[in-house]
Amino acid sequence: MDTLTTTASAYGDRVLADMPGCAIALGPRGTIVYANDPACSIMGIGPYVGKPFGQYFAAHAAAENDEFYEVFLQAVHNKGVRNLGRCPFTAPDGTRYMLLVTSSLVEESDGGSYLVITCTDVSEEERLEHLRRESTFVFLSGIVYLCLAVFCYAFWNYYGRPFEPPTFTIVLEVLGVILGFVVYKNTSLTLADLGLGTKNLAHNLKVDGIASLGLIAFFAVAKLILMRVAPGIIVHPETFYDPSWMGPARIFPYALTAVVQEFLSRGIMQESLTHVIAHEKSETIAIAISTLMFAAIHLHYSPYFMLGAAVLLGVFGVIYRKQRSIWGLALIHFTFGTAAGMFGLI
Repeated sequence: MDTLTTTASAYGDRVLADMPGCAIALGPRGTIVYANDPACSIMGIGPYVGKPFGQYFAAHAAAENDEFYEVFLQAVHNKGVRNLGRCPFTAPDGTRYMLLVTSSLVEESDGGSYLVITCTDVSEEERLEHLRRESTFVFLSGIVYLCLAVFCYAFWNYYGRPFEPPTFTIVLEVLGVILGFVVYKNTSLTLADLGLGTKNLAHNLKVDGIASLGLIAFFAVAKLILMRVAPGIIVHPETFYDPSWMGPARIFPYALTAVVQEFLSRGIMQESLTHVIAHEKSETIAIAISTLMFAAIHLHYSPYFMLGAAVLLGVFGVIYRKQRSIWGLALIHFTFGTAAGMFGLI
């Protein structure tokens, strides 16, 4: 009985052949006696079946695979122990994998033995775990930001609010920009991971632009109705709109406010919470928590303002879950605040 048949008698040829991962069988003298299709395609080991495994290592020596070779050799040298090792591997075609290497020693009745080494691709699992670790860092950074915002508010309030709330908002935005820089420099997260991607940007801006026009029309109608039935709750009931809201001194700072706040509440908090929370409703929970946290950052305004911000942020969270980008949300946020202020509704 040849070596391949002997190995198959122990493990089953179909089991090795149908494995999604790489399966390699080594004979008593380190000869590669079997390699399934994934081992041939991923590792390029096919031409070396029937040859000593040392020839394969010599032909594919690469510094980036040193850790893989070390784990592989440990499996060969420690044949009596089931070896486990997770290590990166770069295939001959340049594709990078994260492989889980295990080994099993097969003892035959005639006294011979064969070592079966399996390499399971756990790249996606490793990627998700890495993303979870980095998302945890991002979330904790957001908690630090929230704590700093509360401290700033405490001092600002203690000293008699020496400047207006909009100026205090600028202070919070500066802290937010610093936080974004820290997160970007200390993680491998891309701009898209932080909600700053441009995928489907034109479509999102078109949809959100239409929604913004609808908001302007809604506030205009609301202003006309309130001027007649309840002028006392309008900031400037004598005029239809306040043109000062369209000046650069308000437009540009508020545009920055919209972008920074959506980045913090969506790209930082909601996105990181989605990956950190281990629950089937993680996205819904992430929306709720990020909404409450960033509604709290509006505490330097009134409680009613915070409540309104919470409702608005909750709606934005649902939109972000669909679009995975903050740019359209920033447009709606900017339009909402500017139109509401221009018509004297806030």
